[in-house]
Order: sequence, then structure tokens, then C-alpha cells
Amino acid sequence: GLNTPDNKFLRAGVWALNAGVSPRAICVLLGGHSEFAEKYDEVASELNQRGFVVVTVDWRGQGASERLARGSYKSHVTRFDEYELDLVTLFKQVVEPMSRESGLPMIALAHSMGGHILLRFLHEYGKRITCAVLTAPMVAINLGGVPSWVARSVAFGANLRGPSQAFVFGAAAHDPLEIPFEQNTVTSDRGRYRRTQAILKEKPYLRIFGP
Repeated sequence: GLNTPDNKFLRAGVWALNAGVSPRAICVLLGGHSEFAEKYDEVASELNQRGFVVVTVDWRGQGASERLARGSYKSHVTRFDEYELDLVTLFKQVVEPMSRESGLPMIALAHSMGGHILLRFLHEYGKRITCAVLTAPMVAINLGGVPSWVARSVAFGANLRGPSQAFVFGAAAHDPLEIPFEQNTVTSDRGRYRRTQAILKEKPYLRIFGP
């Protein structure tokens, strides 16, 4: 576990190489919103086979990291800078010491919200990483066909009420354990969807419904 400068607990994970595999680099693997380390076990195993030590973190508010409230299924940050602080903490406490000790370069693989956070990190600390790969980086918000002015108006109106402990509109009904494959908007891979569902059934505390 890691502790951030603003006193949040984060769960980090490392997939080490098997004996006989020649190390090539340390790969920092960063998932998206609502994801967790176990979901990337298959990817990490494939990277291990190619000589990459894999390091990951559950962002604050999701996975097994600290949440808004104990047992809460809501994710929350006040500013996206807090996620960047999570990544800086991972590098300072895990990745950079590992790199210094082993002499291995550092690379990054990030998906969706993890890609957004990595872009922020690269802007400030880009020289620390040899290369980075981003898949579907979250550089804009998918409004699902709703005009941007409507979304801005709704957000503005919601903010007039002040801080709230409630889910955003509709999120309370999005328990990932209750969403059948046919209704999911994340993947077309039925096998991997079932695998993720099985993990959540075994460890239901890993899931979140929404912000």
C-alpha cells in the first residue's frame, strides 16, 4: 500500500518476472475509470512473458484504494490533479526506486482515464519515461449525443446546490454486477466480460457504480 501526500491510501501491485525471463523494462500499467488491478492480470502476464516488469495502482476512489466513504460505491475527486498526485506517488515510492536498483528503463501503458492522467504526468515529468502507449485516452467527455450546452447547463445547475454525496444522474443504477453482457458499452469480448464479472463476484468490494 502507498500513502499520498494528501494522506490517501492507494493499493499498488507488481507482476514480477518468472525465472529465466530476461528483463527489458519496467512497464507502468494504468487502468481507466472503475477499473482495478485484477482486471489487467492477463495483460500483465503477457507483458511479463516479453520481459516487462509490470507495476500498477488502483486510483483513489476505486478498486481497493481509499474511497469517499468506507463501503461506498462512488468514485470521487475534487480535481483531476488528485489523480496525477496518485501517479506521482506511485513513481516516487515504487517505480523509480525499482528502476534505480535494477537499472531498467521506465515505460508506460495507459487506457482511457489512465491515459488522461498519464498525459498530465508526461507534461510535467515526461523525461522520466522512455516511451508511452495510450489506448483510447480520455481527452474529452462522451456526452452520448447530448448538446454540450445542455450538459454544461446541467452541471452548472447541479453545482449551485453545493457539495453532494449523491451519485451523478443515473449512476446509482449502474451496478456492474447487474449489467448483462448485451447491455454493456465497454467491450465486445464476451469471454473477457465474463472474466471481469467473475472477479467482481469473488471480490464485490472492487466495483464502483459511478462518480
